[in-house]
Amino acid sequence: MIILGITTSIVEVATALPYFASLALLKSLNVDFLYWFLILIGYNFIMIAPSLLLLLLKTVFRGRINPLLERIRRTFAKSSSSTLSWVMFFIGLILLYNGSN
Repeated sequence: MIILGITTSIVEVATALPYFASLALLKSLNVDFLYWFLILIGYNFIMIAPSLLLLLLKTVFRGRINPLLERIRRTFAKSSSSTLSWVMFFIGLILLYNGSN
């Protein structure tokens, strides 16, 4: 269980970096709290929207959507390592650019 907790923490920190960067950017803008709060709510909604959509589709269509979801899962499994590398590269570039300004 300890190894599972450590692994989960490492994975979550890596995926939370864009979130932390957006918080830092908002903090540096010195905007009003309400504006900051609405942007944060919108950002979080966008982050969970795909999961909510999949849950809705799975609930509405029950087992009929399983073949489609399985086909999508296989496609992502084939190309996920390459895609993740590119995404992390561009996120790193954006963070470097914003950090230098």
